[in-house]
Amino acid sequence: MKIKNWSQFQHYKNRKPPWIKVYRDILDDPEWHELNGASAKVLIMLWLIASESDNSTGEIPAIKTLAFRLRTTEQEINDHIIQLSHWIKYDASDLLAERLHDAIPETERETDKRQRRNSVGSKKKITYPDDFEALWKMYPGTAGSKKDAFKEYKKAEIGVEEMIPAIEKQIAFKNQQKKSGEFASSWPHLCRWISKERWNDKLSLEVEASQKPQLFTVMVRDPGKSPSQRTFKTEAEAISTLTAEGYLNTGAEWRKK
Repeated sequence: MKIKNWSQFQHYKNRKPPWIKVYRDILDDPEWHELNGASAKVLIMLWLIASESDNSTGEIPAIKTLAFRLRTTEQEINDHIIQLSHWIKYDASDLLAERLHDAIPETERETDKRQRRNSVGSKKKITYPDDFEALWKMYPGTAGSKKDAFKEYKKAEIGVEEMIPAIEKQIAFKNQQKKSGEFASSWPHLCRWISKERWNDKLSLEVEASQKPQLFTVMVRDPGKSPSQRTFKTEAEAISTLTAEGYLNTGAEWRKK
Protein backbone atom coordinates (compact mmCIF):
# COMPACT_ATOMS: atom_id res chain seq x y z
CA MET A 1 0.00 0.00 0.00
CA LYS A 2 1.06 3.55 -0.62
CA ILE A 3 -0.03 7.06 0.23
CA LYS A 4 -1.53 8.67 -2.88
CA ASN A 5 0.47 11.58 -4.36
CA TRP A 6 3.13 11.22 -1.67
CA SER A 7 6.02 12.37 -3.86
CA GLN A 8 4.01 15.41 -4.97
CA PHE A 9 3.30 16.73 -1.48
CA GLN A 10 5.96 15.16 0.76
CA HIS A 11 9.42 15.66 -0.70
CA TYR A 12 12.53 15.73 1.48
CA LYS A 13 16.25 15.73 0.89
CA ASN A 14 16.72 13.28 3.73
CA ARG A 15 14.56 10.28 4.50
CA LYS A 16 12.85 9.78 7.83
CA PRO A 17 12.27 13.48 8.57
CA PRO A 18 11.19 14.44 12.09
CA TRP A 19 8.11 16.14 10.66
CA ILE A 20 5.68 15.97 7.73
CA LYS A 21 3.74 18.61 5.77
CA VAL A 22 -0.02 19.12 6.04
CA TYR A 23 -1.33 21.39 3.29
CA ARG A 24 -4.17 23.89 3.64
CA ASP A 25 -6.03 22.21 0.77
CA ILE A 26 -7.27 19.66 3.27
CA LEU A 27 -9.65 22.30 4.66
CA ASP A 28 -11.59 22.22 1.37
CA ASP A 29 -11.48 18.46 0.91
CA PRO A 30 -14.98 17.00 1.54
CA GLU A 31 -13.48 13.53 1.98
CA TRP A 32 -11.52 14.82 4.97
CA HIS A 33 -14.56 16.37 6.62
CA GLU A 34 -16.54 13.14 6.21
CA LEU A 35 -13.96 11.12 8.17
CA ASN A 36 -14.73 10.20 11.75
CA GLY A 37 -12.26 11.32 14.39
CA ALA A 38 -10.55 7.93 14.78
CA SER A 39 -9.91 7.46 11.05
CA ALA A 40 -8.60 11.01 10.69
CA LYS A 41 -6.17 10.31 13.54
CA VAL A 42 -5.01 7.09 11.87
CA LEU A 43 -4.44 8.93 8.57
CA ILE A 44 -2.04 11.35 10.26
CA MET A 45 -0.17 8.43 11.80
CA LEU A 46 0.02 6.69 8.40
CA TRP A 47 1.55 9.82 6.92
CA LEU A 48 4.15 9.74 9.67
CA ILE A 49 4.90 6.07 9.06
CA ALA A 50 5.15 6.67 5.31
CA SER A 51 7.79 9.34 5.96
CA GLU A 52 10.03 6.62 7.40
CA SER A 53 10.35 4.95 4.00
CA ASP A 54 13.78 5.02 2.34
CA ASN A 55 12.24 6.02 -0.97
CA SER A 56 9.87 8.82 -1.95
CA THR A 57 6.86 6.70 -2.92
CA GLY A 58 5.03 6.90 0.41
CA GLU A 59 4.95 3.18 0.99
CA ILE A 60 3.37 1.89 4.18
CA PRO A 61 3.84 -1.62 5.63
CA ALA A 62 1.37 -4.48 5.66
CA ILE A 63 -1.72 -4.56 7.87
CA LYS A 64 -0.11 -6.79 10.48
CA THR A 65 2.84 -4.42 10.87
CA LEU A 66 0.58 -1.37 10.99
CA ALA A 67 -1.53 -2.97 13.69
CA PHE A 68 1.58 -3.50 15.81
CA ARG A 69 2.93 0.01 15.19
CA LEU A 70 -0.37 1.67 16.06
CA ARG A 71 -1.06 -0.67 18.99
CA THR A 72 -4.40 -1.90 17.70
CA THR A 73 -5.90 -4.96 15.98
CA GLU A 74 -5.63 -5.94 12.34
CA GLN A 75 -9.40 -5.74 11.99
CA GLU A 76 -9.46 -2.15 13.24
CA ILE A 77 -6.65 -1.23 10.83
CA ASN A 78 -8.64 -2.82 8.02
CA ASP A 79 -11.70 -0.80 8.96
CA HIS A 80 -9.71 2.45 9.01
CA ILE A 81 -7.98 1.68 5.69
CA ILE A 82 -11.39 1.19 4.07
CA GLN A 83 -12.46 4.63 5.27
CA LEU A 84 -9.19 6.14 3.98
CA SER A 85 -9.46 4.90 0.38
CA HIS A 86 -9.31 8.52 -0.79
CA TRP A 87 -5.70 8.74 0.45
CA ILE A 88 -4.46 5.14 0.07
CA LYS A 89 -3.32 3.41 -3.11
CA TYR A 90 -3.60 -0.38 -3.20
CA ASP A 91 -1.50 -2.98 -4.99
CA ALA A 92 -2.98 -6.29 -6.12
CA SER A 93 -0.74 -8.14 -3.66
CA ASP A 94 -1.73 -6.05 -0.64
CA LEU A 95 -2.89 -7.94 2.42
CA LEU A 96 -5.96 -5.72 2.57
CA ALA A 97 -7.16 -7.02 -0.79
CA GLU A 98 -6.60 -10.62 0.32
CA ARG A 99 -8.46 -10.14 3.58
CA LEU A 100 -11.43 -8.34 2.02
CA HIS A 101 -11.52 -10.39 -1.22
CA ASP A 102 -12.01 -7.17 -3.11
CA ALA A 103 -9.27 -4.95 -4.52
CA ILE A 104 -11.63 -1.97 -4.31
CA PRO A 105 -12.46 -1.16 -0.69
CA GLU A 106 -16.11 -0.75 0.09
CA THR A 107 -17.76 -0.34 3.45
CA GLU A 108 -20.14 -2.97 4.67
CA ARG A 109 -22.77 -0.28 5.11
CA GLU A 110 -22.63 0.62 1.40
CA THR A 111 -22.91 -3.05 0.44
CA ASP A 112 -25.91 -3.53 2.73
CA LYS A 113 -27.64 -0.49 1.23
CA ARG A 114 -27.21 -1.86 -2.29
CA GLN A 115 -28.53 -5.25 -1.25
CA ARG A 116 -31.57 -3.67 0.38
CA ARG A 117 -32.28 -1.61 -2.74
CA ASN A 118 -32.02 -4.69 -4.93
CA SER A 119 -34.24 -6.73 -2.63
CA VAL A 120 -36.88 -3.98 -2.56
CA GLY A 121 -36.87 -3.72 -6.33
CA SER A 122 -37.20 -7.48 -6.74
CA LYS A 123 -40.22 -7.93 -4.47
CA LYS A 124 -43.05 -9.78 -6.16
CA LYS A 125 -46.16 -7.73 -6.76
CA ILE A 126 -49.20 -8.94 -4.83
CA THR A 127 -52.23 -9.86 -6.91
CA TYR A 128 -55.63 -9.31 -5.26
CA PRO A 129 -58.94 -10.97 -6.25
CA ASP A 130 -61.43 -8.99 -8.34
CA ASP A 131 -64.01 -8.68 -5.57
CA PHE A 132 -61.53 -7.04 -3.21
CA GLU A 133 -60.20 -4.80 -5.99
CA ALA A 134 -63.76 -3.56 -6.59
CA LEU A 135 -64.15 -2.78 -2.89
CA TRP A 136 -60.76 -1.03 -2.79
CA LYS A 137 -61.54 1.19 -5.78
CA MET A 138 -64.97 2.34 -4.59
CA TYR A 139 -64.05 2.99 -0.96
CA PRO A 140 -63.99 6.78 -0.36
CA GLY A 141 -61.32 8.73 1.45
CA THR A 142 -57.84 7.39 2.20
CA ALA A 143 -57.96 3.63 2.05
CA GLY A 144 -54.67 3.11 3.95
CA SER A 145 -52.62 -0.08 3.59
CA LYS A 146 -54.01 -2.30 0.86
CA LYS A 147 -52.18 -5.32 2.20
CA ASP A 148 -53.58 -4.88 5.73
CA ALA A 149 -57.07 -4.22 4.40
CA PHE A 150 -56.96 -7.46 2.41
CA LYS A 151 -55.92 -9.40 5.51
CA GLU A 152 -58.97 -8.08 7.36
CA TYR A 153 -61.20 -8.71 4.34
CA LYS A 154 -60.25 -12.38 4.31
CA LYS A 155 -61.19 -12.65 8.01
CA ALA A 156 -64.54 -10.83 7.67
CA GLU A 157 -67.82 -12.73 8.07
CA ILE A 158 -69.39 -11.00 5.07
CA GLY A 159 -68.18 -10.35 1.54
CA VAL A 160 -68.04 -7.51 -0.92
CA GLU A 161 -71.70 -8.10 -1.86
CA GLU A 162 -72.73 -6.82 1.57
CA MET A 163 -69.90 -4.34 2.14
CA ILE A 164 -70.37 -2.22 -0.99
CA PRO A 165 -74.14 -1.54 -0.43
CA ALA A 166 -73.37 -0.60 3.19
CA ILE A 167 -70.68 1.83 2.06
CA GLU A 168 -72.98 3.33 -0.57
CA LYS A 169 -75.63 3.98 2.10
CA GLN A 170 -73.05 5.60 4.36
CA ILE A 171 -71.87 7.78 1.48
CA ALA A 172 -75.46 8.94 0.90
CA PHE A 173 -75.94 9.68 4.58
CA LYS A 174 -72.70 11.69 4.87
CA ASN A 175 -73.57 13.66 1.75
CA GLN A 176 -76.94 14.51 3.26
CA GLN A 177 -75.23 15.63 6.47
CA LYS A 178 -72.91 17.93 4.55
CA LYS A 179 -75.80 19.33 2.51
CA SER A 180 -77.73 20.21 5.66
CA GLY A 181 -74.67 21.76 7.30
CA GLU A 182 -74.22 18.97 9.83
CA PHE A 183 -70.86 17.49 10.85
CA ALA A 184 -69.91 14.43 8.80
CA SER A 185 -67.20 12.22 10.30
CA SER A 186 -64.21 11.30 8.15
CA TRP A 187 -63.75 7.86 6.66
CA PRO A 188 -61.38 5.49 8.53
CA HIS A 189 -58.85 3.40 6.64
CA LEU A 190 -60.52 0.49 4.89
CA CYS A 191 -58.55 -1.91 7.10
CA ARG A 192 -60.16 -0.41 10.21
CA TRP A 193 -63.59 -0.13 8.58
CA ILE A 194 -63.56 -3.90 7.99
CA SER A 195 -61.94 -4.95 11.29
CA LYS A 196 -64.49 -2.90 13.28
CA GLU A 197 -67.40 -4.21 11.17
CA ARG A 198 -68.47 -0.69 10.32
CA TRP A 199 -71.16 -2.00 7.97
CA ASN A 200 -73.21 -2.30 11.18
CA ASP A 201 -72.98 1.43 11.93
CA LYS A 202 -76.29 3.10 12.76
CA LEU A 203 -75.59 5.60 10.00
CA SER A 204 -76.24 2.98 7.38
CA LEU A 205 -79.59 2.14 9.04
CA GLU A 206 -80.70 5.76 9.31
CA VAL A 207 -80.31 6.55 5.63
CA GLU A 208 -83.69 5.11 4.76
CA ALA A 209 -85.42 7.23 7.43
CA SER A 210 -83.57 10.37 6.38
CA GLN A 211 -84.65 9.88 2.78
CA LYS A 212 -88.39 9.64 3.62
CA PRO A 213 -90.45 12.58 2.29
CA GLN A 214 -90.79 15.41 4.78
CA LEU A 215 -94.35 16.02 6.07
CA PHE A 216 -95.85 19.50 5.60
CA THR A 217 -96.89 21.19 8.86
CA VAL A 218 -99.02 24.36 9.11
CA MET A 219 -100.53 26.47 11.90
CA VAL A 220 -104.32 26.74 12.01
CA ARG A 221 -106.51 28.91 14.23
CA ASP A 222 -110.17 28.41 15.02
CA PRO A 223 -112.29 31.24 16.46
CA GLY A 224 -111.77 31.55 20.20
CA LYS A 225 -109.00 28.97 20.27
CA SER A 226 -105.22 29.05 20.35
CA PRO A 227 -103.36 28.16 17.15
CA SER A 228 -102.52 24.49 16.66
CA GLN A 229 -100.47 22.44 14.20
CA ARG A 230 -101.83 20.22 11.49
CA THR A 231 -99.69 17.88 9.40
CA PHE A 232 -100.19 16.89 5.76
CA LYS A 233 -98.20 14.76 3.37
CA THR A 234 -97.66 17.61 0.91
CA GLU A 235 -98.22 21.35 0.67
CA ALA A 236 -100.80 20.79 -2.06
CA GLU A 237 -102.77 18.49 0.19
CA ALA A 238 -102.70 21.09 2.98
CA ILE A 239 -103.98 23.86 0.69
CA SER A 240 -106.82 21.84 -0.81
CA THR A 241 -107.93 20.37 2.52
CA LEU A 242 -107.88 23.63 4.52
CA THR A 243 -109.50 25.61 1.72
CA ALA A 244 -112.30 23.06 1.53
CA GLU A 245 -112.80 23.31 5.30
CA GLY A 246 -113.20 27.08 5.10
CA TYR A 247 -109.76 28.25 6.28
CA LEU A 248 -108.00 31.30 4.86
CA ASN A 249 -104.23 31.49 4.49
CA THR A 250 -102.96 34.70 6.17
CA GLY A 251 -99.31 33.93 5.56
CA ALA A 252 -98.34 33.05 9.12
CA GLU A 253 -101.30 30.72 9.71
CA TRP A 254 -104.62 29.45 8.38
CA ARG A 255 -107.68 31.07 10.01
CA LYS A 256 -111.25 29.96 9.96
CA LYS A 257 -113.39 32.34 7.88
